Amino acid sequence: SLSATLDEAVRLTGDEQKAAWGEAFDILAEQAVLYPLFHRQLPAAWDAERLVGFAPVPTTGLSFLDVGVTD
Repeated sequence: SLSATLDEAVRLTGDEQKAAWGEAFDILAEQAVLYPLFHRQLPAAWDAERLVGFAPVPTTGLSFLDVGVTD
């Protein structure tokens, strides 16, 4: 069970502990969604003269709040 694996991981050290934590994550991954269900792309470039007010954000995704186009 997950509880037993976590209890064991806390008591172990070194490579044995890493293996136990990996086993715990495997148990979680089989039972729960651990990753986003969608994919976002980051812009690699933009035309600052045409896209007024745009600035990249330091995370995945885009933020177009208060952004407008010039044409």
